[in-house]
Amino acid sequence: MILSRRLWVTLQTLLVAALAVAAAANLHQYAAKTVSTTPRPTGILTLYVEDGPTAQPLPGVTIVIPEAGLVVVTDEMGETPALTLPVIADGEFSNILPKPWGEITLLVYRAGYIEQAIFHVNVWENQVRNGPSILLFPQTPGAVEPHILTEGPQKPWVQELLSHYRPAEGN
Repeated sequence: MILSRRLWVTLQTLLVAALAVAAAANLHQYAAKTVSTTPRPTGILTLYVEDGPTAQPLPGVTIVIPEAGLVVVTDEMGETPALTLPVIADGEFSNILPKPWGEITLLVYRAGYIEQAIFHVNVWENQVRNGPSILLFPQTPGAVEPHILTEGPQKPWVQELLSHYRPAEGN
């Protein structure tokens, strides 16, 4: 059976339309299951970026926050505007000693500098945090790329965790 070109184009158009409708229906079903009417708690961060060797502010640094779908660029003073970010709970210790803060990731880029990935950056609900300050280092021959950093938990939380699990004297 030989189809005319016009009939073939019409069938292709109908097939594409049917696929689009099916995809939209699936997306709607997915969205209906994942959209929450409860607003997620937020905290505010202002980030600062400096040249590591000179401690001078670095303008034009791109910072990506994947969890928030956010991309910002530092101003002439090396800082971002105040960023309202979701408090995303880390469930790793939820059965042991829940963390009262959330954590996000910062991916930091600037031409001529070593890229950075900073994990577990603390975001506290309804609090404003000035920082962290980020030091970028120029790319040099043989430089290790990228820099991978992790922000640790707050000292009082660590002290409580240690106290909770400290063995009895003499053990």
